[in-house]
Amino acid sequence: MSIEKSDKLIFNTKLKEERDYWVQRLSRDIGLSHPPFDFVRLGREARQIDSAPVSIAGELYQKLTRLTGQSSFLRYVALMTALKICLYKYTRDQAIVVGSPAFRGQEELNGTTNALAIVDEVDDQWSFRQFLLKVRETLLEAYARQSYPFHRLVKDLGLDRLETRSPLFNVVLVLENIHTDLPDTGHDITIRLSEGSDEIRGHVEFNPSRFRPESMVRFVAHYLNILGAALKNYDAPIAALEMLTPPERHQLLVEWNGPQTDSWSGLCVHQLFEAQASRTPDAVAIVVDKKWLTYRELNCRANQVAHDLRRLGVGPDVLVGICVERSPAMIVGLLGILKAGGAYVPLDPTYPPEHLADMLADAQPPVLMTESHLKDQLPDHQAHVVCLDQWPIQNPKSKIQNPVSGVGPDNLAYVIYTSGSTGKPKGVMVQHRSLVSYTETALADYALTPDDGVLQFATISFDASAEEIYPCLASGATLVLRTDGMLESISVFLQKCQEYGVTVLDLPTVYWHEITALFDAGAVMLPASVRLVIIGGE
Repeated sequence: MSIEKSDKLIFNTKLKEERDYWVQRLSRDIGLSHPPFDFVRLGREARQIDSAPVSIAGELYQKLTRLTGQSSFLRYVALMTALKICLYKYTRDQAIVVGSPAFRGQEELNGTTNALAIVDEVDDQWSFRQFLLKVRETLLEAYARQSYPFHRLVKDLGLDRLETRSPLFNVVLVLENIHTDLPDTGHDITIRLSEGSDEIRGHVEFNPSRFRPESMVRFVAHYLNILGAALKNYDAPIAALEMLTPPERHQLLVEWNGPQTDSWSGLCVHQLFEAQASRTPDAVAIVVDKKWLTYRELNCRANQVAHDLRRLGVGPDVLVGICVERSPAMIVGLLGILKAGGAYVPLDPTYPPEHLADMLADAQPPVLMTESHLKDQLPDHQAHVVCLDQWPIQNPKSKIQNPVSGVGPDNLAYVIYTSGSTGKPKGVMVQHRSLVSYTETALADYALTPDDGVLQFATISFDASAEEIYPCLASGATLVLRTDGMLESISVFLQKCQEYGVTVLDLPTVYWHEITALFDAGAVMLPASVRLVIIGGE
């Protein structure tokens, strides 16, 4: 590796080795691991600090000392491991990064301070014990290479232009018994702890321009819940460690799952769309790349598909596979299947062939809807294939009136498959009653109107797509289909959202974090057209 003559800092082999270690470890794309922001920071602002208490005492402290013995370092390892698991459950990022000060007692520091970015991969099938050993190894490697200055590393990585936030981590864990002072890195959360004779106490310092106090209190509770659950059973998989507090579980399972009400309209989701199409037939229903379909055109094309599917035997609870790329034809296909009375099984054409084969073997749909250029890429199956890009040429006399299929609220609307990360994909069956109930709730909660433009971002293999598509088309709003070109960069994405008049964004958490990182740097701004951002789905 070449070294600039002006770089007087790298003056011996050890510092060069440390630099190489950190550059290699941090050069990949790693998200900032932190709880969800309550507020978006749009530019420079004065640094503020608020705090909330943290206490590890009594039985929890006793269990921690039984695991770690007399070693304060091992206690820090356990605390860091639990924190990384908590942040993983918040973000679902594969790599979790937490900041740490330098370890005390290293002569080469000469009294200076430093900050280290501690990165670990997470697999939720690992046990707490397995992950703890990995975190211990990472910390030992980091503390053996803690002399290379943080500010210089940031410059080496080309991140020194991010002046309004920490470029490598946003949460720092400090155990004052073993750490030196912490330099200012621009991060938003510091968990600062100190160990006494029979307890660990401290506080979480946070930036109130990013987080509400109640959010930080909840974050601390989640962190300690993870620690407590792990100390009860070191061999429990990370996926099984409970983060929610008892009141939160009660709220989720009881308060938010109350008795059935009479608010449900009694219609199926495609009938909500049909009713809207009759009210605003000439309004734009779908737009992509400056091409659009009106509600009348979308309804007629979906009816043609539905009548053809009926002739192929599709009716209530008959599964129809759909393997298409995002386009107006995709929406036509989904509505056509529902109008025929069938239930769609989304098959993402980007999935590995063996994954699609498992789904087809399990669902065994008698009809498979695709596009001509994808037909030969599908795995072996027994379904009758129809190509959406050949409609209505395939049957130009297809009827355009709304079909009557006999489908009802207890019939299936779609079957969506899990990722299969822990084995074979499993199908989850969703009835019309559930889909319509959610659609009508979203209509009310998001206050959708015909003036809205809703971005269709997710693949139809994820439930988030239903949240984007059906409330939009039941409200008279315009569904804006995301293109691959929109993902060229964050600035291009936001520019296209502005051009298309998008008012409602429904985004994965990780992608929203990428956007807010650029907000922090002052590089981009949210389009003026956007009035609502919905985050989740990971």
